[in-house]
Amino acid sequence: MASAWLPRFYLEEVQATRQLHNLWLLQGAILTDLVRQKSFAHANAAQKNKQEVECDMNITPTYRLVRRDDPATSHDAAESIDATALESVVADAIWEFGAAGAIADEVCNALPRHAYNTITPRFKPLKDKGIIITDGTRRKAKSGRGQMVMWHKEFYNGV
Repeated sequence: MASAWLPRFYLEEVQATRQLHNLWLLQGAILTDLVRQKSFAHANAAQKNKQEVECDMNITPTYRLVRRDDPATSHDAAESIDATALESVVADAIWEFGAAGAIADEVCNALPRHAYNTITPRFKPLKDKGIIITDGTRRKAKSGRGQMVMWHKEFYNGV
């Protein structure tokens, strides 16, 4: 009965506003659902990628980091580091050089927070795992001597 005294165009405008509001709510719900689906798909892809990387980066056992006749301090040091994490950092640094590859000096310069003697021991395990590749190509280092060029497996084209 209250609507009897309201002009018809006002009632039509209120009804249109309600319909727009309902459409807006529906659209928001659809967008929220799409975002959730996309986030879920992205999370699944990220998890799959992480699993693939973890397959490449098998854990380096402590016994591979030290010789039996090394002093106790070496054994303690080998147990105190996460060699696999360091290998991952070094592999990522080499990957950043792309098809040009990298020598040890360049990798050390790219990782200023890590000491030379922390970086260079990671090359052999990475080669053994097939993550980095060398083919005998050398490049002049800051010492003036040649250093072996290393490529990440994704960028190696062969000679």
